[in-house]
Amino acid sequence: MLLYSRKKVRYRRDGYCWKKRKDGKTTREDHMKLKVQGVECIYGCYVHSAILPTFHRRCYWLLQNPDVVLVHYLNVPYPDGDAKLAALPPCLALPPDKKEWTRDELASQLRPMFLGGDDDPNNPHLTQHSNHPVDMIVSQLLDRQRASSTSSTSSTQLAPRRLTPDNQMIVDISSSSN
Repeated sequence: MLLYSRKKVRYRRDGYCWKKRKDGKTTREDHMKLKVQGVECIYGCYVHSAILPTFHRRCYWLLQNPDVVLVHYLNVPYPDGDAKLAALPPCLALPPDKKEWTRDELASQLRPMFLGGDDDPNNPHLTQHSNHPVDMIVSQLLDRQRASSTSSTSSTQLAPRRLTPDNQMIVDISSSSN
């Protein structure tokens, strides 16, 4: 949890990849006003990660003093613990922004989501490829990315091919359309 001055810090530009609205331009935030003894006094908004559905950012501020915001990053664990991380749910997918993610980019998005109070982000064991949940998720997401990119280019794979003198493959897409 972090406290920020809303006038001085752009806390929403935190570097995480959040779910977007259908237009693909704005972040899909949900807003609410919380009541204490029947009186609205706290404003809240929350957003879900576009990569990991269990990770959220929640922001709260007092309606009487909106200059200070409490930002709460929360990773709600699966009920069965890490057992479900071995087989990721189908809703876990990369954002449909046509970006080709690298292993390091995905790890930098996911690693802070799994840090506990005692975890050190500079720990070399967390930055190596291992059986850490982050590395398992990254591997599965990259596999899905590769699978979706190969399925989207399946029509290109059916096009005639020829090799150049230096053994580079050329795909002739113009002759594949009838």
